[in-house]
Amino acid sequence: MVGGVVSYVIVRVTSKINDPMIEITLSTIAAYGSFAAAESLHGSGVIATVVAGLVLGTAGRTSAFSAEARTAADAFWQYVAFGLNSVVFLLIGFEALPVRLLSHASVVAIAFVTVVAARFVVVLASAAYCTKRKSEFRFARWCSWRGAACAARYRWCSRSRCPRSFLTGSF
Repeated sequence: MVGGVVSYVIVRVTSKINDPMIEITLSTIAAYGSFAAAESLHGSGVIATVVAGLVLGTAGRTSAFSAEARTAADAFWQYVAFGLNSVVFLLIGFEALPVRLLSHASVVAIAFVTVVAARFVVVLASAAYCTKRKSEFRFARWCSWRGAACAARYRWCSRSRCPRSFLTGSF
């Protein structure tokens, strides 16, 4: 609810502005502001941020953002996603012990090939589906976030002994 309210206010303000930098700044404020507001109300900041992103990325995108701002915001948020994804994998890499990885090299190689092949199939199938329906193809960006989320979830679960079904649901 908090994310919806914050994004509604941002959409109303943004619809009156025609400056891409201010519009991107407001979308950033929506992301962080909804998180902070929800946390201060003892709610889920993550859910509020997701709701704000969904509202701004769908209805708010077409009704409030100018064409120039949409192009600039796409580039900005793609860069943010790339940067955060990189940080997640770097932090995980810093904790991986090379000796342990080398001792399980065959398992790691099989897992790597399996994951790459599965993603290849999913992306190709989604691209074919979107091409057939003549809809816009934005699956690749979602896929990269999904990878970081899975890796972070696995790292967290390996420490806290999560149920196996939780890890299976990650993929």
